[in-house]
Formats: sequence, C-alpha cells, structure tokens
Amino acid sequence: MGWLSSILRMLAPIAVEHGGNVLREQLRSRAGQGAPVAPAGPDPLQLLAEDIDQLKTYSLQLKSDVETLNQVMAEREDRLRKWLLALLIWNAVMTVGVVLLAVLALRH
Repeated sequence: MGWLSSILRMLAPIAVEHGGNVLREQLRSRAGQGAPVAPAGPDPLQLLAEDIDQLKTYSLQLKSDVETLNQVMAEREDRLRKWLLALLIWNAVMTVGVVLLAVLALRH
C-alpha cells in the first residue's frame, strides 16, 4: 500500500499543474470555435480548485490511515516475534528434558 501512495504523491503535482492548463486550453478552443460556452453558473476553475482542496484533504486522511496501519502492523509483528521466541525456548527446554530423561532411563 505504501508504493501506491508514493506513486500518487509523485503524480499528483504533475496532474494538478497540467490539468489546469488543459482545462484552460479546452475552454479557449471552444470559445474560439464559436461553440457555446458553459451556461452561466459556477466557474469551472473554482470548482476545480475546490475539488483539488478536497483531494488534498482526502490524501492527508489517507496518509494518516496508512501511518496508523503501519504502526498496528509493527506492533503485531513485535508480538508475533516475542511469541515465536517463547515457542523456540519452550521447544529447546522440552528437547533437553526428553534427552535427559532418555539418558537417565538408559543408565538404570
């Protein structure tokens, strides 16, 4: 999941930079061809700016969610590492006990 967010972080500035230019050129070409311009209403560039702000908010939320997930995964890995070490020690103790029991049984 980290690689996806890093790719999006790299591509977002490019999309924001060129997206506005493409939109302006498209609006200019429509106006130059005599095609009807968008009906009176909210400014498309203003809507685009609002959408970009909303995307920034979502990306910050996503970043905090990813950091939280990474922290939880690190804690889980730490717990599993301790559990595995405890099982390894238990296995060693049981093996030594069985070997000692076998040696004592053979001597008597």
